[in-house]
Amino acid sequence: MGNTTIGLNHPVQALTMKNDGGRSRAGVRRHFAAPAGLMVVRREGLLVTGRIRTVLDLAAFRPFTEAAAPLDRVLRPDRTLRLPAVTTAELEAGIGSMYSPLLRGEGC
Repeated sequence: MGNTTIGLNHPVQALTMKNDGGRSRAGVRRHFAAPAGLMVVRREGLLVTGRIRTVLDLAAFRPFTEAAAPLDRVLRPDRTLRLPAVTTAELEAGIGSMYSPLLRGEGC
């Protein structure tokens, strides 16, 4: 997906399967993720969440100005990585019960 967020000096966002109260530090922000249903892919030697989970997490936890560009990007095919466009139906299905009712479009 490349660097499609806006802004500078973002900490690395790291998922951990251990909910042990460990702290974020030195430019790395840790987040607990339950392993059930978590899709992980390898990109350039790193294990990362899939495109849908990544952009939905950005939409849920980052300011709109940082989430808009990545969301817009996945709605178009990525010719460089040969990835198809993500549909709005796929994004909506990815929301499931992991995010707040506001992100799911309820209560608006």
